[in-house]
Amino acid sequence: MSESKSRSRPDSDARIALVTDSTCDLPAKVQDLYDPTVVPLHVTLGGVEYVDGVDMDNATYYQRFREAGQMATSSQPSVGEFVTVYESLLKRYDAVASVHASARLSGTMESATLAAQKVGADRVRVVDSRHVSVGVGLVIQAAGEAIRAGKSLQEVAQITETAAKNTRVYGALFDLEVAVRGGRISEPAARVAELVKLKPIIVFSEDGAARVGGAAMGFTRALAAMAGKAERFAQGKPCRAAIVHVQSLESAQFVQKRLASSLDTGDIPLVEAGAAITTHVGLGTVAVSVQRLQ
Repeated sequence: MSESKSRSRPDSDARIALVTDSTCDLPAKVQDLYDPTVVPLHVTLGGVEYVDGVDMDNATYYQRFREAGQMATSSQPSVGEFVTVYESLLKRYDAVASVHASARLSGTMESATLAAQKVGADRVRVVDSRHVSVGVGLVIQAAGEAIRAGKSLQEVAQITETAAKNTRVYGALFDLEVAVRGGRISEPAARVAELVKLKPIIVFSEDGAARVGGAAMGFTRALAAMAGKAERFAQGKPCRAAIVHVQSLESAQFVQKRLASSLDTGDIPLVEAGAAITTHVGLGTVAVSVQRLQ
């Protein structure tokens, strides 16, 4: 992902600009096709604040994050940052569809909503994706398709909200320390889990909350259980899917291979998690998002 940027009107003459934030992990093909303007979060590592996706690449962040004992924090973009982006885009577009990480997990939605009110809520629609990472990415893909199809701002918002309801994210945590610090798992429970090599599965539900949705003995079994949850959600219906990982390519490929033979979907892209997501899930994490298609 890149820093928030201005774009000229695309060849398709789309009248609506698409905006997201840097918690959104997009496959390269989707990024190139819909080119959303990305408003970056900020991450603080070792007492230094960085702009997510701008000040360093993923590999560099992973290394520094590891060296810092996986201790970092993130903060949402300011209202002013969103206002600047919206005002710039509205000079070239009729309206803006702005799709962001779950309001249950990040203050980014609040910043975007306040900025939209300042700029003009009739021209900027802010939609809660109810997810993070590739979950946001799949919702963004649905929004981009609606924009390219020439839908109105209201129609784009409705299609995006429906896509959010039909999307789920399931994650398997390799290291529990970050989850403990983030309050997802209690420290006593994490200690017991580590002793018996129990790996939790995190489920992002329809209301946008993240919960522990089971566990398995060992990380490979946790990955298989996570894939099973994705399969059951898809219900054998046409869907799209994407997998995100944090320095865990082989594990991501394991999940990809299983889902490729069981989901009614096309290619399942693998994506590296950005800094903001890594900060809250830790190294080694793998997650899959599935979106049922209408």
